[in-house]
Amino acid sequence: MKYICVPEELLETLEFMICDLKNNSLSVTLGQPLEVLNLGTKVRVVDGQNAQWYREFCAAYTTNRTVTRKKSKHDTIIKRYDTIRLLKNMVRREKTFSGYAEHLLDIARGLKERYEST
Repeated sequence: MKYICVPEELLETLEFMICDLKNNSLSVTLGQPLEVLNLGTKVRVVDGQNAQWYREFCAAYTTNRTVTRKKSKHDTIIKRYDTIRLLKNMVRREKTFSGYAEHLLDIARGLKERYEST
């Protein structure tokens, strides 16, 4: 793996990504179904979603499970805590040899371009 050098102009975007991850996460609650089939039936209702860029990042690194799994297992090898830690290290400009750092920099470039074009 190679050392990743973080450009100065992306530091603010990386800090935004950290805040985005801390403030937006997937959350579900139980609610009433639109059509009641059984008394007391509840359905899962999404209250909050992960940031779009984080969903796409996770989708790029799916697991290779071939057997049927229980719902407790994740479909991605990406973990929120590790992503936040990597982003913080990148902002502090610490040496980063992570294989995900270049991908996160590409995402940051895209977010910065989108923000500047509006």
